[in-house]
Amino acid sequence: MFIDDIKKAIKKVAKERKISEVSQETCLAQAILETGNGKSKIMTKAKAPFGIKATKDWIKKAKYGTKTYSALTKECYNGATLTTIQGQFRAYDSYEDAVRDYFDLISTKRYEASLKAKTVKECITIIKTSGYATSPNYVESVMKVYNTYIKTEEVQSNEPDIHQMAIDCIKGKYGNGPARKAALGEYYAAVQHEVNKMLLRR
Repeated sequence: MFIDDIKKAIKKVAKERKISEVSQETCLAQAILETGNGKSKIMTKAKAPFGIKATKDWIKKAKYGTKTYSALTKECYNGATLTTIQGQFRAYDSYEDAVRDYFDLISTKRYEASLKAKTVKECITIIKTSGYATSPNYVESVMKVYNTYIKTEEVQSNEPDIHQMAIDCIKGKYGNGPARKAALGEYYAAVQHEVNKMLLRR
C-alpha cells in the first residue's frame, strides 16, 4: 500500500516537472528505505517519506506549510562515529507535497547533476556524495532496496505472456518452422511447449 501511494505521488510530480525515470526510481527507493517500506508510523503520519531536516529557513518560507515532527535519528560523523540525535524534520499535508519538496531540493545546484544520471546507482551516488546522507553505506542500502522492490517488479512486469504468444502462434502471427524460431528467440521453447499443450487439448 505504501509503495503504491508514494509511487503514484512520484509519477504525478514527475509528469508536472518532466523528471526522468531514473530520478523517479531513485526517489522511490529512498522513500522505501527511509520509511522502512512504510513501517515508520511517525513518518507516514507526517507524510514525510524522505526524512529531510526542517531548517529555520524552510519553516520561514512555508512553501508546503510549516509542519514538522521530532524524532531520534542516527548520524555518522567522520565516516565512522555513529551518533543518535534528536532531529526536527519536515512534515506535509500529502505525499505529493513531500515529493515536490524532495525534487525542489534535488534541483538545487548542490544535487542537480543527479537529475541527468543514466542509472539509479549513478543518481544516488551523486546525491549521497553531495551531502544528502551521512551513512557510509547509503548508496548500497538504496541499491539493495531498488533491486528488491523496484527492479525486480519491473523485470516481472516486462516478462512476455507466454500463453498469449502461443495463441498468436496458432493464429499464424509468428509463422512456422525456422521463421517462428527466429521470431520468438529465447522464448521459442516455452511458447512452443504451450502451443503443443493447447493443440493436444483440442
